[in-house]
Amino acid sequence: MMKKSFSALAVAVLSLCLVHQAHCASSSLSLFDVFLNGNQASDAFGPFEGNDANTDWSSSVGGNTYTLLTSSEGDSDTYFQGYEFDLLLDSYGQYTLSWTGGSTATSLDLVLAIKASNSFALYFFNDVSIAFGGGSYDGSYSISFSNPGDQTPSLSHLNVYALGEGGTSGDDPNPSVPEPGTMMLFGAGLVGLAAIGRKRSK
Repeated sequence: MMKKSFSALAVAVLSLCLVHQAHCASSSLSLFDVFLNGNQASDAFGPFEGNDANTDWSSSVGGNTYTLLTSSEGDSDTYFQGYEFDLLLDSYGQYTLSWTGGSTATSLDLVLAIKASNSFALYFFNDVSIAFGGGSYDGSYSISFSNPGDQTPSLSHLNVYALGEGGTSGDDPNPSVPEPGTMMLFGAGLVGLAAIGRKRSK
């Protein structure tokens, strides 16, 4: 009876270990590896072989679609939900994520993909507030990375992804457009000029 109980306990512990490894596939990953605005990651996944930019890792993070917002490699700007995001390397393992151009406060689920050597790891941050309003919607957060023991290995890049799709690269997809009232006033002015010109020509 004792042997059966011990066997059942061993199976339960092994199952828990396997479930944990499905999230943090390596014991070398920790939720304390990365801090965004002073907050630790909500979850971690990996490490995975290859490069996050050309690997379909979405199934590991719930099977959802993620949009690349910005990269430490200086890729073209991406606009997402009206915001333009940028990522600057401040010092070894220290970054600044900034955003500009939005007109409403929002929150995003973010994934930070950290690549070093031939592998990468994903760190998930749930419900990150982007801009609180109050006159200005521009802002920035600090990102710091160090592995267990506060060591910062040589990194290839850091990419920031947001849950959802619809991001566009290049110019702002929502440039300011003249309001209808302005266009009507402009049109009325042209009609008036045309009338004055016809009157003079008579």
